[in-house]
Amino acid sequence: MRLSDNKRAKETFKAPARRAVKADMKHWSDGQKLEAVKLWMVTGNLTQSAAALSIPLATIKRWRATDWWADLVNELKSEDSIKLSNRLKVIANKALDLTEDRLENGDHVFHPKTGEMVRKELPARDLSNLVKTTLDQAKHIEDRPQKLEQDATVQQTLDKLQSMFEDFAKKSQKPTVQVTDVVFAKEDT
Repeated sequence: MRLSDNKRAKETFKAPARRAVKADMKHWSDGQKLEAVKLWMVTGNLTQSAAALSIPLATIKRWRATDWWADLVNELKSEDSIKLSNRLKVIANKALDLTEDRLENGDHVFHPKTGEMVRKELPARDLSNLVKTTLDQAKHIEDRPQKLEQDATVQQTLDKLQSMFEDFAKKSQKPTVQVTDVVFAKEDT
């Protein structure tokens, strides 16, 4: 992605060198723009971000109003979400593997007479809770695509209602009457 306000810029554009802080009328590099966005996302404060990067506050405020700023923020949030999702999947897989092992072989317990660790079957109450939780989560995962479909349908309905209300509002507006000149005349009696 190229971070530029110039709509005529070509894809083969060579990125400018990193701008010196004191230089005037120069372009800021894409790396500096990216740093500004990332720092703003972490601090939530444009002034602090500008001061930390030695970029004029007015420049960062102007950048924040551009389309590329919003696109970059969304892209960075999406990347973070994907990374977190992948990490959670790894954790979930490990937890499921350990749970399967415990179901097949039992829990590790210390046997005081022998002084060794032995495997003991899971109690019925623990098995019941495990099955209930697993089934609830499986149902939640299965229902999720259906809920997303329902959300999309609701959004389509709301969009349709919005356009209908807009049409209604346009039709119900009374046309304005323009009067150019009014002459009052007295009648001769």
